[in-house]
Amino acid sequence: MVISCSFHAPASTVWAQSFCAFFVGAILQALLALVILLVPTSRRLQAGVISAVMCAAAPFMARPWLQEQGTTPVAWFIISSVGMNGFFKSLEAANGLFPCGSGGLQAQLGCFLAVPQERWAEGKKVKAAPGETQRQLRAFGGRLVSISLVYSFVLSTSFPYGESWANWLIGCYAELWAVYLFLALLGDAGRLNSLLQGVSPEDIFLRPLIATRSFHEMWGTRWNLVVHSYLKGLVYRPLRRRGVSATVAALASFVASGLLHEYTFALHNASAYTFGKALLFFVSMGALMTAEQLVPYAAPEALQRAWAQVPAPLPAIALALLSCIPLDPFYLRSWRESGMLDSIGQVVPVIMCEL
Repeated sequence: MVISCSFHAPASTVWAQSFCAFFVGAILQALLALVILLVPTSRRLQAGVISAVMCAAAPFMARPWLQEQGTTPVAWFIISSVGMNGFFKSLEAANGLFPCGSGGLQAQLGCFLAVPQERWAEGKKVKAAPGETQRQLRAFGGRLVSISLVYSFVLSTSFPYGESWANWLIGCYAELWAVYLFLALLGDAGRLNSLLQGVSPEDIFLRPLIATRSFHEMWGTRWNLVVHSYLKGLVYRPLRRRGVSATVAALASFVASGLLHEYTFALHNASAYTFGKALLFFVSMGALMTAEQLVPYAAPEALQRAWAQVPAPLPAIALALLSCIPLDPFYLRSWRESGMLDSIGQVVPVIMCEL
């Protein structure tokens, strides 16, 4: 048996397109934010809704031209994220949900553009703690190394996906890490942007694939806290104020999450995505989280105590492998077949091997 390996350097095109997408998106968002923030308060809701629609529609309007330019899947991901964040930020600005409260125009504009949101306390930005920027820089560097290692495995032609149930689970788990590391890397970049300005940002991911012990913990306190904040402020809390039960409001939030992923997948995974699959995935996750609430009533206390004592990261691994049943067909497959994972592999140096 002979193993042949080849080194692949990062692609400058992916980096250049991604930076361009980010900066152009930031400029457009800033212009729309100024429109929302400068109109009279009585018309702010209307301005916010119009801005939200424009942010969401802009990538689709520009898609024919962008396709002609050979836009990479990673750049499409940045574009879809800009559209999604602009949509929710517009609605937050229109409804006065920013933590900067009654701060001036500059503060409000900063709240609109910051992803993740900057920390505020008593009407002031929270300054970065000593050493916080250095720790984030080390985390960013470590994330790049981790992506290089994981994608060297995932993108190898001998990657054993689907040859057996065991290989399928290994493949699904590896690709879950591949997606998570990419999302976390973008989150690191957003946090560094605030830290380099001397401001402490909110967290985005809190070790979801290592420390999680339940689906409720995973989706409620550890995974993509930016989207969690959007849905909590614009879906969950408004429904609760109208007397909707916590369970129904949570399920509605999962439906909303599925719809926003329909939007982003239709852009960055367009060539291999089937409409409705992202929605099915998040509805299934909402159903699993709801079913999980029955465990204290159905499972023996001894079993619950034993589960609580299982050392990390074993519970997180078990939950991730269980999630693979809907995760692979409804979520990961389009990342794999659209070339998104291959494109992410061009962000860092990788070594791909084949037997």
